[in-house]
Amino acid sequence: MTKIALYGKGGIGKSTVACNISAVLAENGEKVFQMGCSPKIDSTAFLNGGQVLQPDILTKIKTNPSKQNVQSCIQEGFGGILIGESGGPEPATGCAGRGVAAALDLLSRYNIIEELGASFAVFDVIGDVVCGGFAQPMQTGFAKIVYIVTSGELMALYSANNICVAIKEIKARKDVDLVVGGLVNNMRGVANEREIVEEFANRIGVQVMAHIPRSHVVQE
Repeated sequence: MTKIALYGKGGIGKSTVACNISAVLAENGEKVFQMGCSPKIDSTAFLNGGQVLQPDILTKIKTNPSKQNVQSCIQEGFGGILIGESGGPEPATGCAGRGVAAALDLLSRYNIIEELGASFAVFDVIGDVVCGGFAQPMQTGFAKIVYIVTSGELMALYSANNICVAIKEIKARKDVDLVVGGLVNNMRGVANEREIVEEFANRIGVQVMAHIPRSHVVQE
């Protein structure tokens, strides 16, 4: 199984990129599992007819964290893609990162992802990795390859740099098999955006996988 995670600044387009990657993989004959790691539970909506997936794992296991309850949160979406959402606490009621960590821990404890028989697992992770819970897919072996979605905007690049620092620290502390696969430039129309992202990629020693032009079709 190839396990990848998409990280990047909040609102940069990770979920849109993740869903399209999953769709292309499925259309090429791969069995794909995509999990949203966010309390917003909207990562997989594009693969679920535009609807937020219900139930999410954390909501379902509040009364009973059984394997059956966790499995019932994984459904089939577009092109046979298996989809799930970790869920999380309501605003101001708890730590979203710890919620993600708890959901992933249950998937690992019950060996659920392996039993699905997926050839690709895609984890769409909220925001930055300042919170340890959001770093769980990297720290615990859920994802072996991290792709960072960015743009030519300052804060997007700042976030991308922080993610690279986190990966370096995790590799040093835990000796895990983890690499940055590359950057995805989800363009925002910044002047000289391609050149800015290419220079950033050169400085951190990774490749730009794609420059995705800004499209009003996606917004619509």
